[in-house]
Amino acid sequence: MEDVELVQSPAATTSISAEEVMEDVESVQSPAATTSISAEEGTQNLSAITGEQEIAKIVDLNDSRTDLLDRIQSLKKDLQDWRGKLDTQVKTYRQELGDLKNTLNHEVEQLKSGFQELRSSLLKQIDAASTITSLIPDFPKKAEEGSES
Repeated sequence: MEDVELVQSPAATTSISAEEVMEDVESVQSPAATTSISAEEGTQNLSAITGEQEIAKIVDLNDSRTDLLDRIQSLKKDLQDWRGKLDTQVKTYRQELGDLKNTLNHEVEQLKSGFQELRSSLLKQIDAASTITSLIPDFPKKAEEGSES
């Protein structure tokens, strides 16, 4: 180590090594060193209390974590069940809609067929009426002549 100059007075200077200074510092006991036994015990007690508190917090956190994971699993299961029920309902409704569509298409075809029959029946009646009136064009005149005689 290096030599350090200590100034004790303005008139005299003395030179000592850093090692000597360190030895002197180590030989002096601090007030904390005299109460080191009680401080160490206090630190251990404090560490034990702090450690117990930390352990209790960790246990609480693990319990909370477990509860949350259980809740998440429960919610996932509920969601899967809900999706399954929803899928079943969607399939049922699609099938019912398909059946209703088929029924409606069948009824529309029956109505179309009914209207076609009605149309052709009306056309036949119109043709028959026009045939009858074309065969007897002078019928009202003959009826008037017969009533005059």
